[in-house]
Amino acid sequence: MLLVKISILTLSILFICSPVTMENLNINDTTSGGSNHADSASLSPDEKLELCLIGTVLTDKTVRFKAMQECFASLWRPSQQAIPNYFMRIFLLPSSLCDEIEKLMNSFWWGHSGTQNKGINWLSWDKLSMHKDDGGMGFKDLSAFNLAMIGKQSWHILISPNILIAKLYKAKYFPNCSFLDSSLGHNPSFVWRSICNSKFLIRAGCRWRIGDGNNIPLWNENWLADALPLEPINHNNLMYSGFTVSDLMENDSKDWNVRRISSMFDQTSVARILATPLYPSVSDDRRLWRGESKGEYSVRSAYRICVHELLDTSHLRVNGSWNLVWNIEAPPKVKNLVWRVCRKCFPTRVRLRDKGVDCTQICALCVGNNEDSEHLLFNCPSSQNVWNMAGFSQVVSNALANNNDAPAIIFQILQQLSKDDSAVFACVLWSIWKQRNNQIWNNVIDAQHFVFSRAINMLQDWKAVRIVTSKPGPTVQDSAIP
Repeated sequence: MLLVKISILTLSILFICSPVTMENLNINDTTSGGSNHADSASLSPDEKLELCLIGTVLTDKTVRFKAMQECFASLWRPSQQAIPNYFMRIFLLPSSLCDEIEKLMNSFWWGHSGTQNKGINWLSWDKLSMHKDDGGMGFKDLSAFNLAMIGKQSWHILISPNILIAKLYKAKYFPNCSFLDSSLGHNPSFVWRSICNSKFLIRAGCRWRIGDGNNIPLWNENWLADALPLEPINHNNLMYSGFTVSDLMENDSKDWNVRRISSMFDQTSVARILATPLYPSVSDDRRLWRGESKGEYSVRSAYRICVHELLDTSHLRVNGSWNLVWNIEAPPKVKNLVWRVCRKCFPTRVRLRDKGVDCTQICALCVGNNEDSEHLLFNCPSSQNVWNMAGFSQVVSNALANNNDAPAIIFQILQQLSKDDSAVFACVLWSIWKQRNNQIWNNVIDAQHFVFSRAINMLQDWKAVRIVTSKPGPTVQDSAIP
């Protein structure tokens, strides 16, 4: 409740002390007959976004989303943050709102973030938010990221029960039980409702460090080495409902009581218990976060647990040697191009026709075959001449003989090349694509030796810039005039 009161007080101060009105946000104030014509230029995009997010109960959903979309469109600049991190630490954003934000970011990534929203979204945000090792770009899934951020508040309540906010929540919502066993309660606040939604993440990510075992319930707690709870499997186990982990330990030493454990559990459970180590140096029972070596909660590890363990994303993963792509020592635009080819979202003429674009399918370089990724980059006579100049004709021919699609061809070639050769290979791919675009859009025909030299020059220039930027700058004393 304290956080809610602080938020309401802050919102009141914003409305009273600044020229912020509903009209500034293009939201009609239906509760008042008057109007305020304050200058909307006095509001920063961050202020508009904050008021849109806080004022979710003030107006119609459709109008609110329209105003919010304008706010996010103005926020999409390199120097500003588009994700509302502050609110995601406290409030669980509606799934529809997360979808709206992800659609805006997806449109921005594919290069058409304007008001007309024209262009092709080659991949959905769900696929882009997959880890780079699974074929994605490593972007954030906002719903999972929101839960991971709220989980930090839940973690503080769990491990620090003596802080003021934890005492307030316990007095109101769970006076007779623990935080993890608490319920939503009657007429809960929005903050408490958000915290309760993140408890499943805390349950999955926390585990006990066993001290004397007196504070660790035997059942449904993550105290085993495999971080999975021990659950009763028959009626005999229910007789031990009030037991703690200390009841399974020897009385005079910190060791497992093997005879008692064997009489209480089946062989599988006995093996799990005995595989859990007991350290004499640890004296107190304490909850740890298993995602970090130091046992402290972090949003990064919580997000990883949420996405990789709690959510089923197997249908979004794409197999492939993706680490070979991202480990190429070449400019980012080159690696992004190789990734697009391997993800089959490369805008060749065949793929554009598949997306409904009215264009010819004939290759722009040879005017003989359909322009797909395999033909344009490897089978086209112009491209084959470039590979001969680069010294990759043999490795390309072997890959073409064993595979019939571009991703498999590229993965096989990268597995056979050294680090330096992989960088040259990727840059030649980029230069071939540059040659194709120059001929289509600029009506310029690049000579084949120029295509190869352009790739080498770009790679050398990029490496030279990296060397210069990696050198430490001169200190004040070094640069001082004697």
